Amino acid sequence: MKVLLTLVGLLFFFSVNAQYEHGTVYFKDGQTKDGLIKKGFFGGIKFKKNEESEKFTYNYEDITGYDTNSGYFRYKNEENAGLKLYELIAIGNYNLYSQERSNPPVIDANGVFTHMGGSIIIYFLEIDNNFFRLGTKIKKRHLVFFEDCSLLMNKIRKRIIKRRHVYDVIDFYNRKCNQ
Repeated sequence: MKVLLTLVGLLFFFSVNAQYEHGTVYFKDGQTKDGLIKKGFFGGIKFKKNEESEKFTYNYEDITGYDTNSGYFRYKNEENAGLKLYELIAIGNYNLYSQERSNPPVIDANGVFTHMGGSIIIYFLEIDNNFFRLGTKIKKRHLVFFEDCSLLMNKIRKRIIKRRHVYDVIDFYNRKCNQ
């Protein structure tokens, strides 16, 4: 039993301390810095050149984004929402971003959970420096962006590629169309 508790304690200790990731920070003035990055709890990041160096805190006022082993993150200005941090998940003629948003649980007047909450991924598209929200899928009104690629439009119409598979649509467009 002691051995099991010791192992659980060690695993917990390592998981708590393994929060910094190697990465690159992109500053607004065009400079970059490589080092260790930790995502801040209330936004921004903490950056250290190495394990022993002093840590600095940066946010949207200082940086345009950062890359780590777990993803590429950029600050973008969503209409009516201001600058927020988004994960860049597809790069090409059309850049696809995502952001996970949480829904809190709902409790009725009797104290019973009527909805347990959860999270949802919202997608955003950047075309020629225009950044806008797609939502959870590509809607019919968004198909105008893909009309120059008849191959993709045929696959969508025949439901070979489904509109709710946003990454697949954008990835196909970036790889096969408009090159």
